[in-house]
Amino acid sequence: MADLTSVDKTLFWVNLAYVASIVIMLAAGLFVVFLSWQRSSAAEAETRKRQLEFVQQTAAANERAARANEDAQRAISEAASSAADTQRIRKENMELAISLERERRMRLEMEDRLGRQPAAAASAHTPRMLSLEQEQALVSAMSRFTSAHASLIELNDVEAGPFARDLTRMLRSAGWNVAVSNFGALVPPQHGIVCTHDDGNAAAAALVKTLRSYNLTVYERRGTPDQFEILVGLKPPNDR
Repeated sequence: MADLTSVDKTLFWVNLAYVASIVIMLAAGLFVVFLSWQRSSAAEAETRKRQLEFVQQTAAANERAARANEDAQRAISEAASSAADTQRIRKENMELAISLERERRMRLEMEDRLGRQPAAAASAHTPRMLSLEQEQALVSAMSRFTSAHASLIELNDVEAGPFARDLTRMLRSAGWNVAVSNFGALVPPQHGIVCTHDDGNAAAAALVKTLRSYNLTVYERRGTPDQFEILVGLKPPNDR
């Protein structure tokens, strides 16, 4: 009987240990599941946080891009307005300069007539002079050839000299590159405006046509390639 009791006690403790081990294993399994759930929840929360940050950063970047585009459009609009204002001011300055030069020429002509320049007073011809409208039309027409190069011969004559300077001023206002050479006199004398150029010079042809439309005497001479020379000679009797 004592042996049976001892065996029963042993079996009891063995069963108890087995049950305890199962409980421990279940508890460990539950703990592992709990830790896994916590880690999954933390990872999911971090993913959501990063997605939210990405959405916010994208929205901020789009807003900055929109502001930059608005600033660029505003800058383009202001630049266009500034260019238009510059062009308008340039045109007004050119018209003012032409008007002032015309008044100066009229004053000099009156002084000549009063006897300050006897040679001019003795002349039977009034000086060649373009109206303000004609000057503006000439500058506008010649502005199509802003890369034109020409050499202009100016005589030391009371009538031809000022007219040559006026023509130089108008051509330079049109954007031409004009090199001026001064001569005291030509022998034999040259009358009218003499343009020497090659056949393919469109700028020279346009200038000749425009000056002739103002009833000015203009002669043409065939020159060497790339030659464009303008001689402002003495005033012909039939020029106004």
